[in-house]
Amino acid sequence: MTIAVADPNLLEGLAHTPTLGPGDCLVMRNDVFHRTQDKETDRLAISFRVFGSTTVVSRQALMDMGSAKFNNMARVRPAFARRFAAFQIAGCDQISNVLYDTLHDELTKREYNLQLAGGGTELDDTDFEQLIYELAQEYRGGAFGGG
Repeated sequence: MTIAVADPNLLEGLAHTPTLGPGDCLVMRNDVFHRTQDKETDRLAISFRVFGSTTVVSRQALMDMGSAKFNNMARVRPAFARRFAAFQIAGCDQISNVLYDTLHDELTKREYNLQLAGGGTELDDTDFEQLIYELAQEYRGGAFGGG
């Protein structure tokens, strides 16, 4: 979703900066427009997102994006390649959240182990596709709740 604002200073006039001290915590919904402080200030930010294990995750929802998401996906391509690979392993475009996380985590773990075995170098596209293929075969054989 893209929101056009005629006057870029309009949001500045609506802005509110809460006063927080050491140890304070600011909690807000993820749909609240916000921005963080300058990069020169030490801070810790933690995001929690809660989904039910039966929540359906779809490949299409992952692909729906604006320019900011597209730029982020391009910047950290390997991380998003793993996310899309979960659907390829399962052999479908919609899977439960718990299966999505299971397949993603297993792929990430095995990719990391292969990188270590290879002296720390990233997998090339062929090796990554081979790993996805092997996990898909295991999934269809009943591993990870598949079959």
